[in-house]
Amino acid sequence: MAAVPMIFSEALNLQSMGVPETSIKHGLTTMESDKWIVSVEPSQLTMIDLQNGAQVTRRPMQAEAACMNPTSNILALRSGTTLQIFNLDAKQKLKSHVMPEPLVFWK
Repeated sequence: MAAVPMIFSEALNLQSMGVPETSIKHGLTTMESDKWIVSVEPSQLTMIDLQNGAQVTRRPMQAEAACMNPTSNILALRSGTTLQIFNLDAKQKLKSHVMPEPLVFWK
């Protein structure tokens, strides 16, 4: 039998980082690169900085979905027809837009 080309091992346990099990699923938790894991919880947003020793940051934001830019500290939030973009380094909102129709595709 041929050798397995990949070896999987647990690098991080999100529940041990304080992310509830109900938020660890497709659509609520994103990992767009090797830098950030973002999880949407009922009353807050949890961001885990993988480049900085898995530092956990929680922000009181309500959103249906969130994702980080893979190359810079830009956060995008979606809630209903509203899309908001934040620069986390400058701690400012870059854009906010209300779509005329629901946002169907989100990545």
